Amino acid sequence: MALPRVVFVGRVNVGKSTLFNRLSRVVKSITLNYEGVTRDPLFDTIEWQGKRFEIIDTAGFSRLQEKDPITLRARAAARARIADASCIVMVVDGTAPLLPEDLMVAEEVRAAGCPVIVALNKSDARSSFDEYAAAPLGFEHVVPLSAEHGRAIGDLLGAIVDVLPKQQAAIDEKPAFKIMMLGKPNVGKSSLMNRLMGEERSIVSDVPGTTREALEGRVSFYNEDILVTDTPGVRRPRAVREQLESLMVRSAFDALDRSNIILLVIDAHDDPFADQERKLAFYAFTERYKAVMVVLNKTDLLDEAGRKLLAERIDEYRHLTKKLPMIETSCLTGSNLGKIMPRVHELWQRYSQWLPESEVQRLCISEINKKPMMHAGNKLRVHSVRQRSTAPIVLEFVVNNPLFFDEEEKGFFENLLRARYDLVGVPLKCVFVKNAS
Repeated sequence: MALPRVVFVGRVNVGKSTLFNRLSRVVKSITLNYEGVTRDPLFDTIEWQGKRFEIIDTAGFSRLQEKDPITLRARAAARARIADASCIVMVVDGTAPLLPEDLMVAEEVRAAGCPVIVALNKSDARSSFDEYAAAPLGFEHVVPLSAEHGRAIGDLLGAIVDVLPKQQAAIDEKPAFKIMMLGKPNVGKSSLMNRLMGEERSIVSDVPGTTREALEGRVSFYNEDILVTDTPGVRRPRAVREQLESLMVRSAFDALDRSNIILLVIDAHDDPFADQERKLAFYAFTERYKAVMVVLNKTDLLDEAGRKLLAERIDEYRHLTKKLPMIETSCLTGSNLGKIMPRVHELWQRYSQWLPESEVQRLCISEINKKPMMHAGNKLRVHSVRQRSTAPIVLEFVVNNPLFFDEEEKGFFENLLRARYDLVGVPLKCVFVKNAS
């Protein structure tokens, strides 16, 4: 059984996303002062007075852009969340008169047949006028609050838990591990997210920048609860001009830092392994020490020339690609999509493994003694090697002088260990400390 779902709805620019951000611990919605910023529903799980439930931010309702296809998809996604809500929080701007759009939203949520709480947002001080102002909406529960300043948030949460179902299933809150989709715009990240989730969590469109925020969902595989995150497409810095897109890119990199495994999604049909994609792979794998798997999407579109270009690109950047697992897929035809989660699970096993410590130590000391390494006339010595952590794997080398060990020596030990153990897709972090004696 799933947790109860509390859905935030309202017309545009009433503060739904600000309220969601006030309650959410990790997931953050982009908030800007113009219409249509939120498109895809955002999810997080919170707890209040011993009850755990999902909160869901949705796109705002507006009479503008009625024929815009992405706006219509966003509104359809909001309606889908309203339909399966356990409780609806209708957010209203408490500083302005009710508008026709507010009444339109009220009719939408009334039809859902679940408890509705009116959050009278931007109310800086309690007053009976506030509550009477919401009377035309026709709902019993009205909570004046300020999402921006955090006023009366406890009152809202108390009202929510009062109307939620009394019985709920016990669910382990912490996922076994976290996956995220990373890549340029329009490579198929959202399509892949929807396929893995088995439902439309992300709006899919040919328009670049459709996904604007990091969108999370959970899947179960091998009896493990796994968090999956779709992210906005990341462009080159000079292409990131507008404030919204800058926030989108920041949202993607924040999600990367919270994740364990990165699925780098590449359009195999359109300039595969472009400069931006290589930089993303290098950043995730080498700088942030995340496990990485490359998903070569849209391979159904490849002709003979495209296949040749893809093979050439993989070989050209073999110094990086040889370290990463790859899978060819097509979200359109479904080709190989069933193989993604098994391979992700295998990658997690490698990423979270403990290497045989005594064997690693013997190997590293033996090899550096066979092939003595020098620095400014000084012989490099390794006294011991110890694994400090997994996910990522951190190896601590106790040496005669850490200053003698730079990128060349790190590369030497990394290549040595990769040749001995199955570390495909797994970064190694080598730390050198001085021998205490």
